[in-house]
Amino acid sequence: MALEAAGAEGSSDQIMREVDAGEILGKIQARQPVEYDHVIVRGDLDLSRVQLQKNVTSPIRINDSMFYDLVNFNGTTFEKPVDLSGSNFAMDVFFREVAFSGYANFEGATFSGCVSFSEATFGDNVNFEEVTFSDYASFSEATFTDYASFGEVTFGDNARFGEAEFWHGAGFWEATFRDDVNFLGTSFNDDTSFRMADFGGEADFREVTFSGYANFAGAELRGEAEFYRATFSGDADFGAYFSGYAEFYLATFGGEA
Repeated sequence: MALEAAGAEGSSDQIMREVDAGEILGKIQARQPVEYDHVIVRGDLDLSRVQLQKNVTSPIRINDSMFYDLVNFNGTTFEKPVDLSGSNFAMDVFFREVAFSGYANFEGATFSGCVSFSEATFGDNVNFEEVTFSDYASFSEATFTDYASFGEVTFGDNARFGEAEFWHGAGFWEATFRDDVNFLGTSFNDDTSFRMADFGGEADFREVTFSGYANFAGAELRGEAEFYRATFSGDADFGAYFSGYAEFYLATFGGEA
């Protein structure tokens, strides 16, 4: 069945073919490439079920598409690149304890429900630029082994990055956090940018480690900003705007700030 549907970027005037989630799961089980553009995915896309393989060897590319039902990849290992850029997810999405061995691209995607990447491992570059998270989003205890880009991302609800590990740089430039964001105990082991970021709620950076350059130039922190026991080993730029209470008690600075 083909429908005319709006929602995915660039798709408002295009006929979008409906694809059953079972078709996609069948291709994954057969180790075939999964490649779709401008489609509507119907049915739960659930790889967490016991009878389905956990190591996915198929490259996944589903661009500018719409997922109307549950997406659950908990515990899955993706051995090839995953590209879901420009797609819209209407329901909750689960990537908990997922391992991405290749490049992961979510650029321009929209997540309307809750999203969990908790304890996920990104083995290559990951792109979350211009993504919209409308509901709660968790990256708690996630590991980013290569560069992680969250430039111009929008978090509409609480965002959690507690105890995450960023090993080769993180970019949150011009990010928007409309509610509280939690980076408690997070490790940034290379240069990190929050340049021009907008923090609308509480920003919790307690016990965070910044091993490289920490750039908050032009950022606006409207709520409480807590940097209790934060460690800045390199230079830090705090040419930011603090509208609320800011705490740096027991924070340590190894470079210029």
